[in-house]
Order: sequence, then structure tokens, then C-alpha cells
Amino acid sequence: MCTAISVFSNGLYFGRTMDVSRPFEGRVVTVPRKYALPETFGCPLTQHYAITGMAAVVDGYPLFADGFNEAGLCMAALSFPKSAVYVQSQQEDKTAITSFELIPHILGLCESVRQARALLRSIAVSGKSFREDIPSTPLHWLIADGSEALVVEAVAEGLMLYEAEWGILTNEPPYPFHKTNAELNARLSAEDTLDSPVTHGLGAIGLPGDWSSPSRFIRGGFLLRSCQLTAECGEEERVAHVLELLSAIAPPRGAVMTFGGEAHHTHYTCCMNPQSGIYYLRKYGKLSVEAHAVCESQRDGSHIIY
Repeated sequence: MCTAISVFSNGLYFGRTMDVSRPFEGRVVTVPRKYALPETFGCPLTQHYAITGMAAVVDGYPLFADGFNEAGLCMAALSFPKSAVYVQSQQEDKTAITSFELIPHILGLCESVRQARALLRSIAVSGKSFREDIPSTPLHWLIADGSEALVVEAVAEGLMLYEAEWGILTNEPPYPFHKTNAELNARLSAEDTLDSPVTHGLGAIGLPGDWSSPSRFIRGGFLLRSCQLTAECGEEERVAHVLELLSAIAPPRGAVMTFGGEAHHTHYTCCMNPQSGIYYLRKYGKLSVEAHAVCESQRDGSHIIY
């Protein structure tokens, strides 16, 4: 139950919620340019962009949930449990990249959505596990730069690429459903449809308020379309804007309970500014926002930086 959004305002501000019911063992890390990123079906990446994002580092490898590179490209992985279909064997005409390697592969080699789109056409996503006790996770992805966003889904028909017109992605169902559903809800408006003495906001009557992925997609798309930043806004206001939009979509603890009785809630919310190289992080239950800045000296090296 995660949501990722792209806000195009004086560059790109890219944010996401991490909504899970189990503890999330991740931290903000930077993978320097010279760090050799191993790949399951090929040679290690030794020439790549520096990458910063949220990852669990296991056996020296960063298992990224999201991140950005120094060229300005951002990417996030979201749960896709029913529809994700990964290839089980290598294909002659495709480069096999495991699901856990896709974020560092794309962010390591691409500086734009255009480049990522071209590279993805030559890729088949493999379902090979990272380790016997860490199976592959069914995922789909949102990629964005300063001007456009792209949804990537590995399904039974192959690796599908969709232009993300609303700059948002949630979880199941597949993106074509979300796109059609958004078109059916296009009548929603931030403008009052009646001059009522009782209340404002009548133009948005019917806006979903639950935390299902179709409802979060509609609510998030409506907010992205309606809540615009001005050119005069500074960095602090832009970051706060992204975090406030995500707060309107994120489930608080206790609002969503699994069949097993666990609270499925937002463990963290982030906003990335790839232009300045800062990863802003707000953890659940904390008022403060952490700013993890990447300096030039951190972009070269042989060790992952925490």
C-alpha cells in the first residue's frame, strides 16, 4: 500500500510513502560512482551515476525501495502482488535484470526518462531471488525526471511501459485500470459547483477517502492536478508541499488492519530533490524532517555511504 508522486515545479520533486505492516529495515544510503554494483546475469556495473535512496544493505548490496541519481532521474518500487510476472529464464533477445537490481541498473545508467524507456525495451525482469531466504518481491515502478514520468510493469504480456500523465502510481490493479478509472473521475473539481452557505468543496463530492490503491490514485491525482506551486515558492515550501500531499494519501496507524490483525500504515514519507541532491525523510510519528544531503565527495568511492 504505497504511493509515489512526481511534482514538476522548477524541476522535479519526487516523493513516496512506504506503507507496510511489518518493520521496515531501511536507511538512506549513497552508492558512489566507483562502487562496483554486481549484477546476477552480467558483469558488475563499474561506470555508473552516483545513487542516493532508501535501501536495506544486505551482504554489501543495496536493496533499493526508491532513489535518485546525480543526473536528476528518480525511481520508486511499489507492491504489485497479483499481476507481476517475472521471467524465469534468460531470453536471447533481452538482458535479464532481477527485480531487486532494476532500480540501481536504471538509475546507474540513465539520466532521463527517455533513456530509461529505451533501455527498458531491451530488458526482461527476472524473478530470481536475491538469496534463498529473501525471495523476489512482486513490484512495479514509477520513474520520473524534470519533465515526464513513466510506469513500468512486468506482466504476463511482457514488460509494459506507460506514460504516467498524472505523475502518480499506487499498487494493484495494473496501470491501465488506474488510467481508465482516473478518466471516469475527471469531473472532480477543486472549484465550488454550488454557491452554498453551508460549506465549500462541493466540486470534489465523491472524491474517494479510503486507502485502497484505486482510491489513493484518484485522490493523489486530484491533489496533484489541483494543488499547484507558484514560481515564487522556495525550497522549504516545495518540499513541504510534497509531504503535505502525501500526508493526505497516507494511512495513519490503525486505519488499515490486515487479516492477521497488523496495522498497515505509513512507515516513512520522503521527498527527493535530485537537483540539489537532498533526500528529505519524515518517519512515522516524528514531527521533524531529516535532510540527507549528498556532497560531491560522496559521489566517488568504493564504499556505500550511510
